[in-house]
Amino acid sequence: MQQEYEIVTQEQSVSLKEYINVLFARRWVILGAVFLTVAAAVLFTALKAPVFETSLRIMIEPPNSVLSERAASGGYFSGVSLDKQIALLRRYPLAEAVSERLKAADDPLEVSPVKILSGLAAHANKESNIIEVVYRSNDSREAAEVANAVGEIFIIQSTDMSRESNKRAREYITAQMDIARGQLNRAEEKIKGFKEKTGIMELSSTANGIVNSLAGVEDQMADLKVQMIEKRTRMNEFKAQLREQNQALLSSLESVSSSPTVEKLKESLVDGEIKLASLSAEYTDKHPEVVKCKAELEAVRIRLAGEIKRAVSGSNVDLDAKRELCAQVAELQTDIMTAEAKSCALSSLGEEMKTGLSRLPGQEVSLARLMREKEVNENIYTMLLQKQEEIRINEVMQTGNARLVENAPVPQIPVEPKPKQNILLGLILGLAIGLGLAFLLDHLDDTVKTLADVEQKIGLSALGIIPRIKADDKIISNLDHRDPVVEAYRTLRSNIAFTSVDRPVRSFLITSPGVSEGKSLTAANLALSMAMNNKNVILVDSDLRRPTQHTSFGLAHGIGLTSVISGGIALKDAVQDTNIENLKLLASGPIPPNPVELLASNRMEEIIKDLEDMAEVVIYDLPPCLALTDSLVLASRLDGVILVLDSSSVAMEAAMRARNIFDNARVRLLGAVLNNVRVDGGGYLNYNYYYYYYYGQDTKKTRHNSPLKRIFKPRKRRQEA
Repeated sequence: MQQEYEIVTQEQSVSLKEYINVLFARRWVILGAVFLTVAAAVLFTALKAPVFETSLRIMIEPPNSVLSERAASGGYFSGVSLDKQIALLRRYPLAEAVSERLKAADDPLEVSPVKILSGLAAHANKESNIIEVVYRSNDSREAAEVANAVGEIFIIQSTDMSRESNKRAREYITAQMDIARGQLNRAEEKIKGFKEKTGIMELSSTANGIVNSLAGVEDQMADLKVQMIEKRTRMNEFKAQLREQNQALLSSLESVSSSPTVEKLKESLVDGEIKLASLSAEYTDKHPEVVKCKAELEAVRIRLAGEIKRAVSGSNVDLDAKRELCAQVAELQTDIMTAEAKSCALSSLGEEMKTGLSRLPGQEVSLARLMREKEVNENIYTMLLQKQEEIRINEVMQTGNARLVENAPVPQIPVEPKPKQNILLGLILGLAIGLGLAFLLDHLDDTVKTLADVEQKIGLSALGIIPRIKADDKIISNLDHRDPVVEAYRTLRSNIAFTSVDRPVRSFLITSPGVSEGKSLTAANLALSMAMNNKNVILVDSDLRRPTQHTSFGLAHGIGLTSVISGGIALKDAVQDTNIENLKLLASGPIPPNPVELLASNRMEEIIKDLEDMAEVVIYDLPPCLALTDSLVLASRLDGVILVLDSSSVAMEAAMRARNIFDNARVRLLGAVLNNVRVDGGGYLNYNYYYYYYYGQDTKKTRHNSPLKRIFKPRKRRQEA
């Protein structure tokens, strides 16, 4: 269990290190993205014109009309929708009026209606019936003056609209009064003519009682009709508001009336109202039978209201935000159903009274009907006269239902642009883009970067890694013996020796998949490292196309390998001494037109054997193996092949193709060398400089060489020895 835990911990540590490695390797991409986005945010902030915002608050009050007292009861007033008021605020005519007022001011402002509407916004607080009017502008004075003008014009237009509504109501009532007055005059004239013609001046007490009762019933029915019209009007307004907020809830409310339980309760209401009407005609309101009947009716009404509320609550709708409105709708539905039941009962009672009236003598029946008609018209005229007086009083008192709560001040600080917020957003966006690009580039980067890539993905033994050499002279003989590059070649030398203890490697070639991967430099420095280890080494420049080894050691290449193959000179005369003890060089010689044929010749095989007799180790430098077959021709005659892979350029596919070439030819691959590795934050993050400065006073500098330390505490450059 402990071992499994340690394995998981190690895997997590490796994964974290890989992420840190990617971030550090692509740090300039991340920093570049951050710089560009922050610079764009700063530029945007600098170029954007300042925006000032101010606001005022308007309270929408219930109408103060006497006719609207019922509508305003219950805490939620009908006819005043805050959403509707906001729509009125954003009308083009209002914006035009505001623009004209600002032009006519002592200190005029030129603001078009379109600009006013584009900068204007309004938000409703339905709990307090307050509308907050917000206006934005690039000029602080303009913002305040436009906002205040909008509030003033809105209040004036709201008052005018209320007065216009009262005016239309008054005109309608006046017209109805003229009609009612004419009907009343005609009824009086009919009674007068009937009395003169028949000589009957008064009704009998029985007929008079029936007429009075019938007139009372018809008055009640007329009053119920007015109430139902008003309640249905309020119901339609509530439904319109619900339709804007929740269509599903409205559908649920409309289906309530068709519920079987509700239908049964409505029938009970009708029966109860008929019974109450009959009892009221015989007894007073305090009679036990009347009191009992009223109590039964109230119980049915309560059950009906509860059933409606349950039906609404039973729908799959969230009622929290609309509870008060739903309660009002449920109450209205109950009132309407009660009024319909009462009207039905009164209608039935009226028919009974008309039947009783028809049993009277003919002349008396005619007079009773005329008296009833006159009394009904007189009651209607009296009601209209009362309504006209109420409207006249309300019209005088009408001040509108909008009131200014707070003026809009002149803003001092712009709300836009927001420098800190913009820069922070730019920083966050830059980091996101930079991190995304870093991991995307790493995902698209298929180069061989680590020893793990060499061993796990390519399937070759990792013989060593060579750090990037920053010095102008890259030959290790010119470097300090404690330099990490020198130590890297020592490690490579040791790993080659351990590749096969039973079969020592005496001759091998060094090549690479492509050009400029450092295979010639690796061959030269490896030969130097082995020579420094007291081994007789001969370095053979077998690159007969672009030879470079002679330049590394400052020797001539006029005489060399091609000269020996062609038979123009003896091998011992072609091998040159270098300035390094134990190291000799066989230069390429004149560049031939047919390198492959020379390397595949029998003479070349003899030269290989002679060189092995002359030295302990022979290293051959060959051209890249993917483009040319030189290395493949020579490899089968040697003890092995070493591939040099440039960590910054060689693609994974190219390295695998190079391995497959030698595998298919059944050539012994000793392994691969990862060259040009960045130890300062690039490809191989945990490379610790091969015991860098292991000796002397610099030992304490080698404890940890992580990227984070190199970022926050850069290592001082050591002085050249």
